Amino acid sequence: MKRTFHFFVLTAMLTILDLNRAVAANVPIVKSGQPMATLQIGALASSQEQFAAEEIQTFIHRFTNAKLDIRTNRERTLTPTVIALGTPESNPTVCQLLTEIDGNLGDEGYQIQTIELETETVIVIIANTGRGVLYGAYALIEV
Repeated sequence: MKRTFHFFVLTAMLTILDLNRAVAANVPIVKSGQPMATLQIGALASSQEQFAAEEIQTFIHRFTNAKLDIRTNRERTLTPTVIALGTPESNPTVCQLLTEIDGNLGDEGYQIQTIELETETVIVIIANTGRGVLYGAYALIEV
């Protein structure tokens, strides 16, 4: 029963990652209890952005027992999936990945997209403020 519940939660989480019509089942986050994703925050991340990454890390750990690493945009990632989050000022990587950023995000809005690159899949959470990044993180982990 416990495994079935964990599978259901991960399936639901992967389903919400299908934000740009990428095939959600192909976005590896955890496989057989091993982390397949890395969380990436900007080197200039605010405390809210750091907390957002920690919340995603905690949620995934709680349901899979796998702990995703949190790295900055200045550190190399080695996993097939990266969850990059931040503001344009704190994490330049999120701006480089998104060619179109919704100009109407305001202080609390966020944008989430899945981008397929040659060597990895990147889930991008971008906002204008740390509070928006935190809201985007909760949107990613809510079922």
